[in-house]
Amino acid sequence: MKRKIPTPKPGTTTPSHPAQPAIALESHIHGIEDTFELIRFDKKTIAFLSICTALFFLFVGLKLHNSSIPFWNTIAYDGGNLRRGLLAGEPLPIRSDEWLVGSTFFLSQVKKGFPVSNESLGYGKVPLTFGLPTTHLLSMVKPSFWGCYFLDTERAYSWIWNFRIFPALMSFFLFLMLFTRNNFNLSAFGSAWIFMSSAIQWWSINTELFMFGSLSVVAFVYILLSDSPKTILFNGLLLVLSAYSFAMILYPAYLVPLSYFFVALLVGFFVQYRKTMPEQLRSKLLWKTGTLLITAGALLYLLYLFFQEAKDTIDVVTKTVYPGQRNEPGGNFEFVRLFTDNFSWFMREGKFPASWENMCELSSFLLLSPIAAVVIVADYIKTRKTEPLLISVLVFQLVIYCWMFIGFPESLAKISLFSTSQPGRAFFILGFSNVVATILFFAHHKSALVKNNIPTKIVSFLALLMVSYAIHYQLNKNAVSFFSSGQVMKATIFFAGLNWLVLHFSQHNRYRMAFFTATLLFLLPNLKINPLSQGLAPFFDNKLYKIVSDLNAKDPNAGWVVFGKYQYANYLKSAGINCFNGVQFSPPLEKLHVLDPEKQNEDVYNRYAHICFSRMIYDERDSISFTLNQPDLYTINMDPCSPRLKQLGVRYFLFPYKPNPYEVRRMTLLVDSFGVYIYKSNEQ
Repeated sequence: MKRKIPTPKPGTTTPSHPAQPAIALESHIHGIEDTFELIRFDKKTIAFLSICTALFFLFVGLKLHNSSIPFWNTIAYDGGNLRRGLLAGEPLPIRSDEWLVGSTFFLSQVKKGFPVSNESLGYGKVPLTFGLPTTHLLSMVKPSFWGCYFLDTERAYSWIWNFRIFPALMSFFLFLMLFTRNNFNLSAFGSAWIFMSSAIQWWSINTELFMFGSLSVVAFVYILLSDSPKTILFNGLLLVLSAYSFAMILYPAYLVPLSYFFVALLVGFFVQYRKTMPEQLRSKLLWKTGTLLITAGALLYLLYLFFQEAKDTIDVVTKTVYPGQRNEPGGNFEFVRLFTDNFSWFMREGKFPASWENMCELSSFLLLSPIAAVVIVADYIKTRKTEPLLISVLVFQLVIYCWMFIGFPESLAKISLFSTSQPGRAFFILGFSNVVATILFFAHHKSALVKNNIPTKIVSFLALLMVSYAIHYQLNKNAVSFFSSGQVMKATIFFAGLNWLVLHFSQHNRYRMAFFTATLLFLLPNLKINPLSQGLAPFFDNKLYKIVSDLNAKDPNAGWVVFGKYQYANYLKSAGINCFNGVQFSPPLEKLHVLDPEKQNEDVYNRYAHICFSRMIYDERDSISFTLNQPDLYTINMDPCSPRLKQLGVRYFLFPYKPNPYEVRRMTLLVDSFGVYIYKSNEQ
């Protein structure tokens, strides 16, 4: 039974709420199921938030982060320590989106003074659309960038990384506290579960989507239900910052299904407490109405401003061959692939089923909500009672399952915008909603179906064991028998045990502790996925980086090109160099048309891509060809001395191999160090 405390009068605080933070509301606590309760900022809650805040600033102060940039020590080898900047773990080559693209784009912005347009990153205003810090208001309103405007470069980089960790944990915690009626243990556990999941860790701690979405929901609820003008205004500001940051992730494949989940959650929340909320909704109605109107106006202004600034860039990106405009029909997702995370103990980088793409794509969340859904439906059939909050989440998950397994009619897919979300990406959102749904099930549901007696416990475990074995047997078959029979049995028993603990969670404290312990032990190895790094030594302490930085300082407006190992091109970008190739977020079509004036190869280069240059010389004939290597990588084959490169403003050439004399017949050698040869064109 819930502990009751006196309800404070509007505008007052209780002894358990000394000096509440602005987000806190004077709690209105009720002990029955159809009453709501806002976040209770007691000693445990404040301690949790304080520890996360302290760790955030500690990690930033020490310049710590989880980037895999130490992998550059191997690629741009200068004879130095291969573990330079690495404190623990190993960098992840598979996370090239992070160490090859994101980190170099960030440093390019720093070197150029945070511009809105950066030609080395692609056409138009890439920094705004890609989500990089700039000096524009649209970047400054993002809290994850604030460190860039008052900290040194290394600590600013650390700020961005650690914002994904500690503020994210705080956001998940507050979000769950709101919807679990202040169940501290479940909220703390749930935030750890989300953060430690392989789907988060393998994607370079990809929490911003969920963090800003969760904060937006919390702020919106507080505006509607608070009776403190200061709290209402504070949460209006919080809603603007978080909702705008959420929208600017600009990845509909995630944004669309996640937005539906948050809407479903809010609908269930307000329906469940509809009988007890009206009075609170009417309290300070003028303040609430004004705040919502101002918040909506501010958000619309920011979105309009963004559209005006970035519409040309967005237009170019949406017209690309890849990624272009999505028009997904849904369906064709394999059922057993829902449970790949059950085998995570037996997989690592370089050791996983070949048919499962890569470790990032196969990562997911531990899926336990299906058993909770079965219990909710069975109990409803038996008792005709259940909580609307749980029903709304269940309906959302059924919709996602339908989209993933069956698909929608084309018209419905387009109207609902699900056509922008391929099933594999919708699965990522389903995983997050599954964690939240399981936590809400623990907080709100006590089953009338599952009896607290030994026969029921034995039968339920045996049934779960059989279902679990069938799933893992088929999953291993799908993986071409990659896993041993012993590994299949271990996964079967563990997964069946976890589901059994979900069934009997509310019956005894030892079951709850067993579930918490087993789940955390299962997730704990995921914390070793990303390395622990410090500072930006792989760049700043690298001799080659210093050499190219000095050359760029003497001729900052010159263009560069890398022939051969294309990764070097992005390394040059990190030094502030205008390198034509490497990654171009939006294709610079005007420049590419100089190389392909007839536009015969536009289907090859009109895409987000890594651009590689390879030598192709037929005497004095200026021949050029384009080769598509993979959806996000193509090669331009041409003569390094082609006059067309001069038209593009290219004056410097880097070769990660020793070029033959004819290749560089119109160039002067500037650098011959560490296996890298840098030339300058003789034609000015």
